[in-house]
Amino acid sequence: MVRITGEVATDPTARIMEGGTLVVQFCVRTKEGWTQVVMFRTVAERAAAVLRKGINITLEGILKFSPWSGKDYVTHWSRRLIAIHMEVA
Repeated sequence: MVRITGEVATDPTARIMEGGTLVVQFCVRTKEGWTQVVMFRTVAERAAAVLRKGINITLEGILKFSPWSGKDYVTHWSRRLIAIHMEVA
């Protein structure tokens, strides 16, 4: 479990999955860089209602890293947090 603090860098987007589960996604800018954030169910409902670009936030969840290659064929790593708790500053 990790905890990150930063600023919401993109307005959250919400969608409903096939089974009816709400999913919210957005990016957070921290001192270490950008982190993609994904939230589900109850925490996603709260995020969709209160989060906007520019709001300071603290998140807790599971951090995952994924490789990707650009046009330069160099492997880069993206960070994605599966958030289970949030605190709005």
